[in-house]
Amino acid sequence: MRQALRLEVPERGFAHGRDRAADLRFLYRYVFDRLGWPLSDAQRELQLATVKCFSRPFTKADVVAYRVWLARLSHLNRERGTFDQAALDTQLAHHWDALFYHLPAFDFRVAVQHMQCDGRWTWDKWRYLLSVALTGRRRPPQA
Repeated sequence: MRQALRLEVPERGFAHGRDRAADLRFLYRYVFDRLGWPLSDAQRELQLATVKCFSRPFTKADVVAYRVWLARLSHLNRERGTFDQAALDTQLAHHWDALFYHLPAFDFRVAVQHMQCDGRWTWDKWRYLLSVALTGRRRPPQA
């Protein structure tokens, strides 16, 4: 007779009470090791932003480093052919674009740095910055 495996999920979920950033650091180290891709501690901290996990406030320098990191991931994949290049580049572009909407919580100058790196000074982004400034929605994202 087969015995069924019963998995009990805690009332508040598996992640309740855990350090999300620490879990992700461990996961990223494991994944990058398995892929054979290099990953420094600084790059691993930047990688956290791809899943909206900020262990500390993002700075203007972090925005520039994040842009360089995403370009590095694309370059590594181009060299090694691990993933479909077009699909990866699309995903990396999505991560870059999504980062902007979290930056005003840290500092408006950081969000402007993102637009400078991006080279796209769109009305949508300016309108978003104005909206955040007027409504006071500047809660920093949680790690």
